[in-house]
Amino acid sequence: MRRMSGAALVGAAVLVLSLVLPPTSVGAAAGSAGEWQVRRATSMAKPASGWRTRMLARVNAVRSLAGAAPVVYCPSLQASAQAYAAQLARTNTFGHIGPDGRGPGERMTAAGYRWTLAGENLAGGQRTVYEVMQGWRGSASHLATISESAFTHVGFGHATASESAYGQYWVQHYAAGRC
Repeated sequence: MRRMSGAALVGAAVLVLSLVLPPTSVGAAAGSAGEWQVRRATSMAKPASGWRTRMLARVNAVRSLAGAAPVVYCPSLQASAQAYAAQLARTNTFGHIGPDGRGPGERMTAAGYRWTLAGENLAGGQRTVYEVMQGWRGSASHLATISESAFTHVGFGHATASESAYGQYWVQHYAAGRC
């Protein structure tokens, strides 16, 4: 069962979508439930670029207001989010199911993340981290994804294509599992 919603924001060519995949065996290797206990990283990975650092700070500020623990940046989720943002920009498409037929859980698994719960926020048309976060905070379904207390890891993607419908594409991948 998938929960998906979409909301158009004020302004031309601005769109946001949110999807949360419930716990399933998709993306999970065989094993006991205990195998999926999340272990805190002893040294937290840091995002490589300035905009990702700003987005992580804003995400964790929103989570704090909701009473949720901070999410930790995960390189494999960044890889899946960045690859999907680039695919959306390159193919001028927008949706949780990509032009290759894969959904967010499949993209995260392909990037090496072993998830038990996965979520994805998409946005198109916003020019800055501030604008995209304002849009997601203004949407109940996106805010719910950002604030989901079960998520422990996050990765972000951003791509531009001036000839595309939205010009700029933003992807957030949230998950609980093994980074």
